[in-house]
Amino acid sequence: MGRKVLARVVSQEARVWELWHGGSQVRKDVRQGYKERCAEIITDGSDIVVRSFASCMMTFLVASAVAGEEWSQFRGPNSAGHAGVQDGVPVEFGPETNVLWKCKVTRGVSSPCIRGNRVFLTSFDKTKSELQVIGIDRDNGTTVWQVVVPSDAIEKVHKASSPANATVVANDQHIYVYFASCGVFCFDHDGKSVWEHLLPVSTRFNGSGTSPTLVGDRVILNREDTQEKYLIALNSETGEQLWKTTHGGGGMSFGEATPLIWNNQIVLHRHNEVAAFGLADGKRRWSTPVSTTAASTPVIHDDTLYVGAWNNFGEADLAGRLPEFALMLKQHDKDSDGHLSSKEVPWGPTLAQRPELAGRRLGGNMPVKFMFGAIDTNRDGKVDKSEWSKATDVVRKGVEHGLTAIHLSRQAGQVQTETLWSVNKSVPEVPSPLVVGDNVYMIKNGGIVTCVNRTAGTENYRTRLKASGPYFASPITVNGHVIAASGDGVVTVFKAGDDFELSARNDLKEEIMATPAVSDGVMYVRTASTLYAFSRL
Repeated sequence: MGRKVLARVVSQEARVWELWHGGSQVRKDVRQGYKERCAEIITDGSDIVVRSFASCMMTFLVASAVAGEEWSQFRGPNSAGHAGVQDGVPVEFGPETNVLWKCKVTRGVSSPCIRGNRVFLTSFDKTKSELQVIGIDRDNGTTVWQVVVPSDAIEKVHKASSPANATVVANDQHIYVYFASCGVFCFDHDGKSVWEHLLPVSTRFNGSGTSPTLVGDRVILNREDTQEKYLIALNSETGEQLWKTTHGGGGMSFGEATPLIWNNQIVLHRHNEVAAFGLADGKRRWSTPVSTTAASTPVIHDDTLYVGAWNNFGEADLAGRLPEFALMLKQHDKDSDGHLSSKEVPWGPTLAQRPELAGRRLGGNMPVKFMFGAIDTNRDGKVDKSEWSKATDVVRKGVEHGLTAIHLSRQAGQVQTETLWSVNKSVPEVPSPLVVGDNVYMIKNGGIVTCVNRTAGTENYRTRLKASGPYFASPITVNGHVIAASGDGVVTVFKAGDDFELSARNDLKEEIMATPAVSDGVMYVRTASTLYAFSRL
């Protein structure tokens, strides 16, 4: 019959597809037997339903459920943050409590990637200006190998971030590493170089935040830079570019989300939109507008997309303070030309702020001086009264944002999107939403957690975790608990459900920027200098 096509069978079978490509831990003989029974797949978005293939997929699901799942990309299978039931993962842990092992690592903010008998990390040695990839033994925490990835230049990053930002993605044979400073690199599990796909150093002012994902024989990467914004697919065996789709829209707005997979399509959270692209050819399939800076990765559950659409002006307490233009001219227009140059604008006035981070090292404000280029809309190097007034209007009126539920469906071969609901308060900037059972959770700076019924969009509760500070790590779930790590190093564990019930607060006494990972009854948490493996002892 030639090459068969999987488009969409039923939602359960589509989920199996995601599990397969998300990296289930299956013995190699099971996986090979699966491959021999199934026809070759082409992911071209067709609507042909292959029942025999679906049967094979369900056989594979049973095998993978027995074997358990590995955490081989950012936030686990399809970036959903789900570890299921894993005996051995403790509720209480700390630097000396329930520690299976711990090892020192150079700073980086990439999350642990688990595959086979290895934990894979990236790091950046600031003193040597070196980008590093590390392979760690899962049994004892020993560093088995470490390689340096050469780069002619290192990207500039926000002081909260690192040039080692993207999480490694892996399959049974290889790992795939992205550094925005130099490109995509493939290694085997022993650290031997397989191929490299070189890219120019990113010229963004705050650094990259996305991670690659792996789908069958394709490495998918969304790279958004000042020079060019695009989505690419690379052959996982050779590094050859299979296709490249350039995004429209210039300016200084960049998406940070990791690509998701749904029904043969790549779903991206981008600046002011959610869009989908064909897996086979990269062609744009559909999009829906949302007001967002696109720093977080959405989740897909039961054909509903939950996206944390955050905007600098989305809530009243985020708005900055802009003086009247006449006052600014009186105090700062040194050359008396009726305009304000970037040199004349002081650091005091702010467009937006992050009140939970006021006075902290990472900073919470967005000064006008820093965002001068966004206000100077005609790019003449000066801000006039009209441009100042437009910026003031945005600050005063705000821009609606929210945790938004978007239902995805296929009708007559076309994807239809329907916005079901949106919750507009206490929306996180960076951490991704988390779906557990009937609810979806979001956690923002200051340790504010909101629990929303995922069907109705009604709020069950909003409360403080009493673990303040910034939140960059995304929440995950294991054994019916939600795990939330603060930038200050406190990991809060609470029960998933309609009511808030605290289980533990665990202070690791060091910065946490990376999302924890769970596999085979062990939870891996990366701090600024240490990788911990926690298991109930």
